[in-house]
Amino acid sequence: VGHGLRHPSVQPYAAYETSGDPLLISVQNEREFASLCEGVLSRPELPADVRFSCNVARCQNSESLDEIIQAAFLAVERTTLIAKLREHRIAYGEVN
Repeated sequence: VGHGLRHPSVQPYAAYETSGDPLLISVQNEREFASLCEGVLSRPELPADVRFSCNVARCQNSESLDEIIQAAFLAVERTTLIAKLREHRIAYGEVN
């Protein structure tokens, strides 16, 4: 996925590959990040990780965070992923 869909000062705000077309996610605050980690990524420990504990840290460690998100997105069927994003109120867009 191209880097044109990334945001330079918000993380995660990017498009990620899925089992189908890519999905763009936009996480704007700590509550949303915790919800993404727990409900979508099944990684509830991530918000406590110093590398991801706030948006500034996530921006500084965006490559590591992208790897985690990408692996999780590829491990789940796209339709299931969309349902989880909706359930946990994570802003997303379908990229085609």
